[in-house]
Amino acid sequence: MSFEVVGSVKPPRPVTARPAVAGALPGAVPLEAPVPERVGVAVTVLAIVAFLLYSRIVELIPIRGLFLFLSATLLLYAAITHRLRYLRNTPSALFLFMTVWMVAAGLLGMYPGGSAERLTEVWARSLLAYVVVVCMATHLGAVRRLMAAIAWCLPAFSVLSVWLPGYVDGRLMILVSTLANPNDFALFLVVALPFGVWYVAESRHWTVLRLIVAASVFHAVIMLVQTGSRGGMMSAIAVLITGMVLCGRNMRMVLGVSALAAALIGLAVVPQSLQQRYVTIVYDDVPETEGSSASFAVGSKYARLELFLTSLRATAEHPLFGVGPGMFPDYIGMKLREQGRQGPWQQTHNAYTQMSAEAGIPAALAFLGVVLFCWRHANRVRKAALTPALRQHAGMSVCLLAALTGYAFCALFSSIALLPVLPLITGVTVGLEESFRKATWVPEPAAATAAAGTGSR
Repeated sequence: MSFEVVGSVKPPRPVTARPAVAGALPGAVPLEAPVPERVGVAVTVLAIVAFLLYSRIVELIPIRGLFLFLSATLLLYAAITHRLRYLRNTPSALFLFMTVWMVAAGLLGMYPGGSAERLTEVWARSLLAYVVVVCMATHLGAVRRLMAAIAWCLPAFSVLSVWLPGYVDGRLMILVSTLANPNDFALFLVVALPFGVWYVAESRHWTVLRLIVAASVFHAVIMLVQTGSRGGMMSAIAVLITGMVLCGRNMRMVLGVSALAAALIGLAVVPQSLQQRYVTIVYDDVPETEGSSASFAVGSKYARLELFLTSLRATAEHPLFGVGPGMFPDYIGMKLREQGRQGPWQQTHNAYTQMSAEAGIPAALAFLGVVLFCWRHANRVRKAALTPALRQHAGMSVCLLAALTGYAFCALFSSIALLPVLPLITGVTVGLEESFRKATWVPEPAAATAAAGTGSR
């Protein structure tokens, strides 16, 4: 089984000393013939780093500083082997701008110390992951190994759901700091699902490893239903639609039947309270039954709307630098005290307004620019990679487009802007485009003619 990509029949434009994909920066394109690269120890370490970070197992390992040590080692290797040049691209500039702007926003925000802690503990890891991925995943083998590492996070989530399960109002979560929120757990599942499907579809033989990932993909859909995340469910539907639009007929049938079967099993095993919670996506008048939390779910939906409006008001009050990274809950608490009220201090539950309210409109525009860059360039590779020799690039680009769709939709319902999900997806996208350029590289006509003339003498 493999991806059958739907797209234009226009043949791909070959790469010369300029980019084959129009609009890309020339800094990421070699001026000489690309040297074939093998999947070595450094790429394997990179895959381990991505797996530990995305699966959140890094939070369970008792070895302090393991992620930082491995990432720093890869960064040193990248510097020695002159790989830092791969950072000369648009998303790197956007991430650098976001970082500088968020630091300034923290210094000018409500509580500089709290913002500094948030940036160093969360965003610093995410940014470091992006840097090492872009520097190391520069050829097809490395990108494949990296995407396979994200796919293998699905079996890890299945194991964690059995080993460290937790339930809040019947909603599944993992008793790890990041995944202890059912909505965030749903995000990691939604974005990883396309990588799992790609891994199974691109494997040539039904090996034990392929069977394990295939089973974990099926189980991931069931776990997603068990999280009770309405935003995660709508994001998963968007991912499924994206995959079915971009893939061929056979793959559409496999995706549709598998997703429907897993969703039905998931709905059958979840309690009635979660079934009613999903109904509140469309209807507010859901009858209460014993043990039901339908009224709470309806109230939660309108509370999210109020949080969204509050985040817009915070953006209007502080349009340039916001209230400080991680300080929106404190802003909520301050407003409640001014009104003489009490209530929960909550996040924005929207990544886009999270950036605008906490770091200002410029940071939010940079964040949105990264998402749009990834979609545009992954789609360019998909449209150009239509020859049999570039089939792998086509399947990988479809996987990235589906994952980006899931992330973009999840960002509407969760405060996930600083988590490492987008930096990892962006790094893989940049690496895929770089490997595509190398795969389609041809000499400049003038240089080739001159070389031929010299050889004839």
